[in-house]
Amino acid sequence: MKRELGIARCGLACCLCTENVTCGGCDSGECPDKEWCENRKCTISRKIGHCYECSEKCGKGLLAKIKPRVFTEFARRYGENYLLECLERNEKKGIVYHREGIIGDYDDFDDLEELIGVRRETIVHLENGRYNPSLKMAMDIAKVFHVTVEEIFEFVD
Repeated sequence: MKRELGIARCGLACCLCTENVTCGGCDSGECPDKEWCENRKCTISRKIGHCYECSEKCGKGLLAKIKPRVFTEFARRYGENYLLECLERNEKKGIVYHREGIIGDYDDFDDLEELIGVRRETIVHLENGRYNPSLKMAMDIAKVFHVTVEEIFEFVD
């Protein structure tokens, strides 16, 4: 993870991107998409750094896709730094957000609230082993990461 690249204006995780190794992020001047990026143009015109700073929740540009929309909404609710911490922690645990040639983990979802639906406190308790999820929650989490429930959770009798 290249944490210094942070989160793009639109919500994409530049810090995890493997598509363009020479890109320095939205504001580096090196972004290959800077000329056509609707979210970049919009945030510059509004004099804000990211879509999550905007009070208007829209679906312009890349926000029409679930992954940037979820990351943007997560950063709006919990802050960019916490989003980066979660992404980094998940990457260390083997979660892959970008896979060459296939749809990403979040691209199957249509409902942002369904994807963000688990409260932050619940996630912390899950990670620390202090909470046993319902079967539905376990299956939903497995669906997000395209793995089986058994690959994420261990049953201890």
